[in-house]
This record gives sequence, C-alpha cells and structure tokens, in this order.
Amino acid sequence: MKFFKQQIPVHIALLTFFLGIVTTALFFKTSNWGKFGITPAAKSTRQGKKPLSARMESSEFEYIKPLLFIDREKEADQYRKLESSLTELIDDMKQSGQITGGSVYLREFDRGNWMGINEDVLYHPGSLFKVTIMLAAFHEAEKKPGFLDQSIRVEFPGDLQLPVQNFHVEHIKEGETYTVRDLLKYAISHSDNYAYWQLTQLVNPKSIDQVYLDLGMGLPQRGQDDGRVRVCAREYSKMLIALYNSTYARPVHSELGMRLMADCTFHEGMTAGLPDGTKLVHKYGEWDDTKNFELHESGIIYIGDKPYLLTIMTKGESRDPLPGAVAALTKSVYKSLSERP
Repeated sequence: MKFFKQQIPVHIALLTFFLGIVTTALFFKTSNWGKFGITPAAKSTRQGKKPLSARMESSEFEYIKPLLFIDREKEADQYRKLESSLTELIDDMKQSGQITGGSVYLREFDRGNWMGINEDVLYHPGSLFKVTIMLAAFHEAEKKPGFLDQSIRVEFPGDLQLPVQNFHVEHIKEGETYTVRDLLKYAISHSDNYAYWQLTQLVNPKSIDQVYLDLGMGLPQRGQDDGRVRVCAREYSKMLIALYNSTYARPVHSELGMRLMADCTFHEGMTAGLPDGTKLVHKYGEWDDTKNFELHESGIIYIGDKPYLLTIMTKGESRDPLPGAVAALTKSVYKSLSERP
C-alpha cells in the first residue's frame, strides 16, 4: 500500500527528522521522569554520581537497610546570597587574624536543601564526638533494658590523664555513684571528660565504631602528623540528622539525646549569636596543641516552627577569638533565615 503518491523532497525529510530529535530531547528534559520509572536520583547514579540517599550500613539486619535521610546532590540556589555573605565574613575574620580557617554547613530538614562553605575540610572534632558514645549507649539500652539506669560507683585509675578543658565544665566526682543516664548528662550537657571516660568503660568499643559505619561516615580519619582523628562539617552533621529524624535510635532515646543537648552549658558560641529564648539543641568541641586552636559547634536552631541544622568549625592561632567567630557566623545565618518568607 502506498501512503504517498509523490516522493517527499530530501530537504523536507531531513528537516522533519531534525525537528523530531529536538522535540524528543525537550520532552525528556521537561517531563516528570517518575512517570516512566526513572527518577533524577537514578539517572544521576547511572552517570556515576553520588547517590542521594543514606542508609544504615548495619550488619544487624539481613533483609532491610533503614533509610537515614535523603540528600540533595547540589547546594540550594536559595542560599546563594547567604553563602556569599558568610564567605565574605569568614574572609574578613581571616584577614583580621581572628581565625585562620572556617567551615559552615547548613541544612533545612523539611526539604533537605543545604549550603556549605569549606564543608569537606577536616578538623579535630574534640568533644563533638561525645555524641557518638551517646548513640552507642542508646543502642546498648535497646539490647539491655535498664542499661541507662544502671548505677556505677566512679573510680579513676591513678594514671588517668585527660585533655585539659578550657571552658567551664561540671565534673563527676570520684567515689560518687551515678547512673549511665547521669553520666550521659555530664558528658553531653556539660561536656565532662571524666564522665566520657567512665562511659567508655561501660559501652562496647565496637558499638562506638559501629555508629560511624552505620551512619555511612566510615571510621574517623587520622592525620599523619599527630595520629588524631579528623572530621568535616558535612560528615559530622549526619549525627544530628540521625538524632532529629530518630532514624538511628528509638524515638524515646533520640528525644533524650536532644534534651541533653538542649541543656548544653556552653553559651559563648551559637547561643551568643542568637536572640534570647531561641530554641537550640547543640554540642561543642575544642582542641589545641598549644600553638593551633580549634573550636566547633553543631546544633539545630528552631526558627518559628522550622528546624535548621547548622555546623560551624573554626581554627586560629589563639583560642579567645574563636567563640566570637562562631557567634558571628550564627548571627548572620539566623538573620538570613528569619527574614525568609
């Protein structure tokens, strides 16, 4: 059967073919890929890009892999102006000698939008990693009912040497009896190194390492210069994301962890950069080798009914200016977020 009585000119046939290709390309560019069983995440994965979800890498489960959170591959355009102002602020503080380096990671929980400045630069975490032993203790409590209410009489070995803490800290006392819950309060709310040491005697070390592995962080990297662990702002933030989403510990334990962090007694950093009464859940960490100093803080700031995760890491040649740097960066972030419609 003949469809055409006359032969189609070659130039018309080529033009029709070209327009067909263009139309098809535009269709797939603007269409909802989900209708065809192809998601943007799946497309990115096929192109060799990092997957956009994080799942618990636990050997405890055989048939499931719990979802920890969904991530976005690229920074959100809505934070470009804030990113520019924070970058300028960090540069100003570096030029003035207040800091020698700084990193910021901001994440919105509702949609997973995020923004980062030097978010992959490694720092010494200091007491930030006390959150790790808290998460490990929560897992112990799930396996051993009553673990958090177990009582321990504190005895320190004579050769015990712990890092010096330069901000006001309330310590547990030798010879006194505390529950595991009490020790967590001192370790997280007061950042007490003695309480942390006592917890390391009660929580299985393998459980602590497993927290890093489960959250997809890998075991902490150690620097070749001093052998101490390092972490970046973006990776550390996974701990607070898991706590807020209650995807690592049970809700009752996640809520307990958040309450302990809400009672943090360190007020020179993020707290100083926020209006009085702002709801804040946070943990800080410090480190120094007497020549180089670092101060970091990671928290969840509640602006109205919206929670935002903010992690700030700083380093400098002096300890004293660092809390002010954290406060200034926090203030800038809060101002920008509170002005958003």
